[in-house]
Amino acid sequence: MRLILSAVAVIFSLTLTSCASGPLQVYGGVPLPDAETALITAPRAPNDRTAANIRILAADDARGNPVPVTSRSIRVLPRGVCIEARATTSTQDSMVSELCFNAYAGSSYEVRASVSGASLGAPTAVADIETVTDLPNAQSGPFRVSRLFVVDRDTGMIVAATNP
Repeated sequence: MRLILSAVAVIFSLTLTSCASGPLQVYGGVPLPDAETALITAPRAPNDRTAANIRILAADDARGNPVPVTSRSIRVLPRGVCIEARATTSTQDSMVSELCFNAYAGSSYEVRASVSGASLGAPTAVADIETVTDLPNAQSGPFRVSRLFVVDRDTGMIVAATNP
């Protein structure tokens, strides 16, 4: 019994270490340099009730078959890629969407969500990152995911979007 518990503890520790070690590689073979792959992330805004918790659920492989993942950061080969992402608000509204775009070598992309607060009906995210203005911060909710989109972090351009 102690052997089983020890094995479970080691596996758990290795799992935690692998999660903290960086983006998940969603292609076969040895890890390639960052300049030869594309990075897709879904960061979380700390302490913001109006921000959605975003997870990447799947990414297609070179043959177009979905590879299930649950991650905030993945590396893919440069090509046309489709990912499935889920955004969940603090009031548990959720949206799952497939987002397809051309991923280029050395580029990084960020999955984002627009969230609306029903009490004010005001959006808490903007479509164009360059035109950020003071947005109303609806703190009472319920909050609703109104759109998922992918932004090229180098150019600030939206490369994929979906609406309900």
